Amino acid sequence: MTFNIGNQHAAVVNNVAGDQTVHGGQHGYAMVPPEVIAAVRAVRAHLSDLPLDADDHARADADLADLDHQLITGQTTHRDTADRLSRLLTAARQAGAIITAASSLGTAITTIAHWLGPVGTTLLHLLG
Repeated sequence: MTFNIGNQHAAVVNNVAGDQTVHGGQHGYAMVPPEVIAAVRAVRAHLSDLPLDADDHARADADLADLDHQLITGQTTHRDTADRLSRLLTAARQAGAIITAASSLGTAITTIAHWLGPVGTTLLHLLG
């Protein structure tokens, strides 16, 4: 006998023969790839390259530190991640920065955007 479940997109998928009883609930965690964490840290490291005023710089630095922590602990969403980085890129552009996909900062943003999937396309459009 052949049994095929097909593609599953869930935090927890159980495939059991017969009955299953679960006590205490089930929890699933999606791990963020290490290259995405490294890219967020690279963005933070490149903040000093952007022409942000002191307040915007401090806000962006704190926001990226918080994002780093939330990505590691699984406490953020793809949408929240994209929104945070969109705010940073928009502020940088308004301050006169030109960030290209070929720059170190642009490469890090591109890595994150690709991991984010459809919600990351805004980030790609914000790159010059």
